[in-house]
Amino acid sequence: MTVDSSSESESSDTESLRDSLAGWSMQFNVPKNAVIALLKLLNRYPLDLPLDVDSRTLHHTPRSHVICSLAGGGQYVHFGLQKGTEVLIHSGDINSHLAKVELQFNVDGLPLFKSSNMTLCPILCIVRNSQWKKPFVVGCFSGESKPANLEAYFAVCY
Repeated sequence: MTVDSSSESESSDTESLRDSLAGWSMQFNVPKNAVIALLKLLNRYPLDLPLDVDSRTLHHTPRSHVICSLAGGGQYVHFGLQKGTEVLIHSGDINSHLAKVELQFNVDGLPLFKSSNMTLCPILCIVRNSQWKKPFVVGCFSGESKPANLEAYFAVCY
């Protein structure tokens, strides 16, 4: 009895192609319209790429996020520390065999409008021991003032 393993290898090759394209477009900040044009071009060939021809599908970008209301006022959306580091690993900007990953966080508020008390407080993170030094967003708070309860702010939506 012979087992045809070509479908298995095609599936893993295709998945690695999808991951490689996603990593490439993130690494070089390829504009979304260029990614869409490339996907349309590649979809002429028998590859398992997103059929809806959108960079968001290639990057597995969520279409919606859970927005949590905090007890002290304001709202928070969590994008994810794990998600941010996984993107860097898949794009090759972090070596997946690092013994430890050094993370640096920055939290600061900024006013959204001159005539309003509305502020935006993003949680940003960089991986210090990687070649990629651009921060990614872990989460974001918005409210009439800075978060009243920092413990709730850092623990919400996990």
